Amino acid sequence: VPNHVAVDHPWTAEKPDYLVAGSDEDLANEPQNYFRVGERVLAHGRDPYFDGWEDTAQLNYGHGELRSEMCKTLAKIATMCDGVRCDMAMLQCPDIMEQTWGGRLNPADGSPRVTDPFWPGAIKAAKAANKNFILMAEVYWGRDFELQESGFAFTYDKALYDRVVALQGDPVRLHLTADLAFQSKCIRYLESHDEERAATVLSDVKSHDAAAILAFTCPGIYDGQLQGRKKRVSMHVRCRLHEPRDPQVSLIYAKLLGTVLKRPEVRDGTWTQCHTSPSMDQNPSWMNMVAHCCWDDRGHAMMVVVNFGGDHSNGHVVIPPQVKLGIRSYPIPPTMNYTITEEEKVQELGSVQNAAAEVMLNDIWSHESYTREAKELLGEHGGMWFDMKPW
Repeated sequence: VPNHVAVDHPWTAEKPDYLVAGSDEDLANEPQNYFRVGERVLAHGRDPYFDGWEDTAQLNYGHGELRSEMCKTLAKIATMCDGVRCDMAMLQCPDIMEQTWGGRLNPADGSPRVTDPFWPGAIKAAKAANKNFILMAEVYWGRDFELQESGFAFTYDKALYDRVVALQGDPVRLHLTADLAFQSKCIRYLESHDEERAATVLSDVKSHDAAAILAFTCPGIYDGQLQGRKKRVSMHVRCRLHEPRDPQVSLIYAKLLGTVLKRPEVRDGTWTQCHTSPSMDQNPSWMNMVAHCCWDDRGHAMMVVVNFGGDHSNGHVVIPPQVKLGIRSYPIPPTMNYTITEEEKVQELGSVQNAAAEVMLNDIWSHESYTREAKELLGEHGGMWFDMKPW
């Protein structure tokens, strides 16, 4: 937790200059944001949009010695574990610190204020202690790319979460067009401690099913999601009320965990978005269709097509030509797995010499099989046509 410490931390008495200070006037006018320790008034930790967290004391990142101590702490942690999740990591961005605290970041002991970004140097120190150390940032307000550039291996994808829970397919589809180098560092999720539980937000099991497929093919998961729990539990509570398992939600995740996430192309393969386009009548329902695929060098390939909307949708999907297909080299559960029936070697779909070669597709959700010519999958006549029920 880089932004703050507890109100009873030794620094509040021994190193108060490491903390953001206030005045008696601040305490009188904003008692929710300040507290007294002896003769000093200190600030509670907070972000620029909400009142302070009353059990915390705000660290002053304008103080050079405080930064050194925090770098040492992170480096020490790097020698003890594989990685950390950094709470509200964007709060250390210089402009956000300035927006929140302004002149209060000037150290009370008269030392010069430090204004350069904190994370690049801190991450460099952690990597020096453990070159394989992994840092994941809890980040909001569109600062994820900035923190990736600062050295974080992974960042929360809050933008995708917001689009998914809004139950609007086109924003989800457009979000997934982002550069793959950025997306590969995104943590996709349906639950976090700051949000309502997925089974509450996605109360329609069919929409939960569609959202889970999207999230699990762009990984991320939180405790209790698999059982369909609906009661959000504060991080400050050490126990939870009993909730019965939701059998429909549990079945969704059993299928995903038992099949999709075990597949080699999902775990270690290449991922890319598929091109989608309208049907011949140009109706706009295709914009709710979200499609992507992944594959490996051994001929395992999977395509995911989701109608992320509450109405019927139809449209075309085109598979990228670089997708590698072939006979499965060992038994794995079929889920939209492609097999070139006329060729027994692994090859890129776009390099198939016989454009009429047939590709077999097996759908794990419906247990149906389809056969399509390679040229159709590559975009002839618009691509493979889907007519999909809601969610």
